[in-house]
Amino acid sequence: MKVPKNTNAIELAKGDILITDRGTYRYLQCIQTNPNWAAKDVFGFLISRGTQGYPINEQLPNMPSSYIVATKNYERVALRFIFDNGNTDISLYGGGPLVSKQDVKDEVESLLEIMETVTFLSNY
Repeated sequence: MKVPKNTNAIELAKGDILITDRGTYRYLQCIQTNPNWAAKDVFGFLISRGTQGYPINEQLPNMPSSYIVATKNYERVALRFIFDNGNTDISLYGGGPLVSKQDVKDEVESLLEIMETVTFLSNY
């Protein structure tokens, strides 16, 4: 997939990949070397193999195998791409649970903007 040039990728413990701005990347490097600090409100977008816990899904118009998925109470939403060998989810990372309908709307709009720039070169 293509990502903006001003971002960095970080592989997380479970094999997920976090794409984040360079400032957050440097902050996380600092946290890693100084583990007593508490990381809060880290923002970026997370790429993961299709995770569980999203019972609500709505197919995106004119986009086969592409969905917006959400938890039952809409505290978390993600884009889901379905491939022959599994699902890939893209979600925003950090900032806490979504509380209002406007929060959910804003999150979906941000995810759709990200989707416009995502091109999967091959499925893994």
